[in-house]
Amino acid sequence: MNPSEYAYYAAIADSSYTGHLPAGVWAASHRWHGLSLGLQETGVAHERLASDAGLTVQALEDDSGPLLVFGGTTSGPGKQRDTWDRGLTNWPMHLAQWVTNIQMSVGRIPDNLELAHQVFKAISRGDSEKWRLVGHSKGASEAMAASSAGGTYIAFASPGLPQAWIEQHGAGSGVHCSVEEDPVTSLCQQIPWLAQPEPTQWVSVPNDTPVLSRHNDFAHWINRWSKA
Repeated sequence: MNPSEYAYYAAIADSSYTGHLPAGVWAASHRWHGLSLGLQETGVAHERLASDAGLTVQALEDDSGPLLVFGGTTSGPGKQRDTWDRGLTNWPMHLAQWVTNIQMSVGRIPDNLELAHQVFKAISRGDSEKWRLVGHSKGASEAMAASSAGGTYIAFASPGLPQAWIEQHGAGSGVHCSVEEDPVTSLCQQIPWLAQPEPTQWVSVPNDTPVLSRHNDFAHWINRWSKA
């Protein structure tokens, strides 16, 4: 993919936090009709969540076809730009999301990855190859896990997947993009039981960029890089 395409998909991934869809992307609420997955509605017709697993997922479309977009930590019903305020608004979900993060960091396969895989198999209805699976951070790992059932993932700042997941389900295919020295992406470079996504498109930012901004403001930095 070229830089402008990465910026486009980064804006789609960022919509899990802000609720703002980029131009040319629309809600695909009809994709959920007739599915019985035990997911809850968030108040947004095209989005569903599983509060116990910390999973949030949007069904979207553009001119290229269907998209399934997984939200990272602090995603949920309370959408706003500020990360900390969003985390407080979504605190029950946020807590469950951190539990899954910790489970994965010690090599376990958390429920959110299994659920992401099941959701995609159900919503794609046997036509999985047309789908693009998008996510940031925790949501990136969910998109990668779902792609074990088909489709193509476009992941941002992923911590990777547990080696145990790949041994059981195989690895999907796709692309990964991360800001240099992103603290979450760094995990899979340091923890041997997490498989690093390959290939990775690295995006440089100013040296004085705070660590959390490298992760939380990923869409801003990728958009800036795309216009350089």
